[in-house]
Amino acid sequence: MRNPPPPLSVTGDQSELDRLCRRVAELEEMVASLSETLHQERLRLERGPVVAVSWDERAGWPVSYVSSNIDQFGYTADDFTSNRIAYLDFIHPDDRERVIAEIAHLRAGQAPPLTRIEYRVVCADGTVRCVADFSRLVYDATGKIVRVDGYLLDVTRQKDTEKALRESATLLQRVIDHSSSTVYVKDIQGRYIQVSQQVINYLRRTREQILGKTDDDLFPPEVSAGWATTDQQIVTTGNPLEFEVEIPLYDGIRTFIAVKFPIFNEQGDIYAIGGIATDITEHIQVEAALRASEAKFRSIVEQSSDGISLTDEHGLLIEWSPGMEQITGLSRSAVIGQPVWEIQYRMLPADQQTPAIYAQLQASVQMAVKTGAASWLNRLVEQYLQRPDGRRWCAQQHAFPIQFNGGFLICAIVRDIIERKQMEQQLQLANAHLQQQAIRDALTGLHNRRYLDEALPREVQRAARHQQLVSVIMLDIDHFKRFNDTYGHDAGDTLLRAVGSFLQAHTRGEDITCRYGGEEFTLVLPGAALDHARQRAEQVRVGVQNLSVFHCGNPLESVTVSLGIAVFPEHGTTADVLMQAADRALYQAKQSGRNCVVEAQGEVNSSSC
Repeated sequence: MRNPPPPLSVTGDQSELDRLCRRVAELEEMVASLSETLHQERLRLERGPVVAVSWDERAGWPVSYVSSNIDQFGYTADDFTSNRIAYLDFIHPDDRERVIAEIAHLRAGQAPPLTRIEYRVVCADGTVRCVADFSRLVYDATGKIVRVDGYLLDVTRQKDTEKALRESATLLQRVIDHSSSTVYVKDIQGRYIQVSQQVINYLRRTREQILGKTDDDLFPPEVSAGWATTDQQIVTTGNPLEFEVEIPLYDGIRTFIAVKFPIFNEQGDIYAIGGIATDITEHIQVEAALRASEAKFRSIVEQSSDGISLTDEHGLLIEWSPGMEQITGLSRSAVIGQPVWEIQYRMLPADQQTPAIYAQLQASVQMAVKTGAASWLNRLVEQYLQRPDGRRWCAQQHAFPIQFNGGFLICAIVRDIIERKQMEQQLQLANAHLQQQAIRDALTGLHNRRYLDEALPREVQRAARHQQLVSVIMLDIDHFKRFNDTYGHDAGDTLLRAVGSFLQAHTRGEDITCRYGGEEFTLVLPGAALDHARQRAEQVRVGVQNLSVFHCGNPLESVTVSLGIAVFPEHGTTADVLMQAADRALYQAKQSGRNCVVEAQGEVNSSSC
């Protein structure tokens, strides 16, 4: 804005009068420019998610101003400014005293000048939502508080997502706490951020005494140095690592089979290291006992809930524990003396039982009992198998060779982990569902504005690289507020769903269809030129006008839409500029009488209504 003119000085001659007229014209131009700027700022505010509200502390906190986007809570601005509802009535009854106390702290200078207060509000339809209110005091020239200005942001979805994540994390913690293996996660600095109950049991410390600590805090230097080496190897290679390790604990040295693996963030960077360690100390003791006494071995395996089998140097089964009978559904009498590859083959699902697989199993076992070497020895192996009754189960097996009589015995310890696998799949599905909820509009099923904010810049960058076009169509349902006032918000929701379904059904697979907010929708058409975009916009305009929508069995009146078109790179070379161009074209369509399509053309718009 230009600097204000100097004070007026009026004399009686004609030249002074002419100068005065020019000055008045300049002032009028400045006022018009300021008015237009304020108008545009208000339009941007009222199209956004943040609701502006001003109220004072008289009884009930009457509202003097509220932006029109208060309609996201089911109210109109007039509901507040006409005193049909006071601001305290808008706040949930259970939160009012706390909010009053927070405002009192603000008045007393005991809170920051711009204070964030979170509380619940009651929507017009009786539903409850959570808002973040950024409040500040407004003073007059004498320093007296005249009102409170607040800026409300609906954070209900954020709160719901945080709750779901907390519940998911709690569920995951319960799962790993019931694991017989030690499970842990460390951040990239080596601090423990999650541990299972078995870790607590082995270290004889509380969870609080472990979390935030490093291996240097918990283990002797020779052990922590080894952990640091494996951690660095995983960070460097980005690959999981399996190894056997001995750790001195309160009851002596114990041996574990450990699996460490990197955990990546959405950007593909390693931000944590996970580990699962299975205590095989008892298994090694069993191995020693086998060499000394078969009877002692049998007493151990019969007491184990895990399945344990022993294969002799000829590949024939000589031990099949009660645990193995229970897990596999195969009795001891049916398998003892049989080639182990025959039993393995019988447990495979039918679609894997081929002559080639049979030959591979036979050759692998014969090599293992001859040399003590095979890819599945001395490591944890997981495989889906099938019982004779058709029930599917997942075997987690640790097999190791025992030198005997010039060859090797093979001892296998097996556990059914099907329930753990099913739980992992459920957690994966739940996480995938949460991700979809974050980018989908709950009412229409279309992508939401958050997705658009991520997808449109990506499409523009792709188009720029390949020298292609991208068209953006913004459309707004005409007189939607009047429609809601006439038929109610439930009918309005029905209409929004119908429009969303129509848009989804009339777009290409590569197109992006979003609910931009309220009654506004956005279409992104990769590769579409202006003529094609205009044709598509006209099809949408006519199609929506001809929609037959029913609510509670009754037909609703037809509606029209106004549409604005902008094309990359003609009307903007960035996503933000392109959206602004389409928004200006939509605004021009509204000003031109609605129910029409307007193309953005720099400073000039071309329309067909």
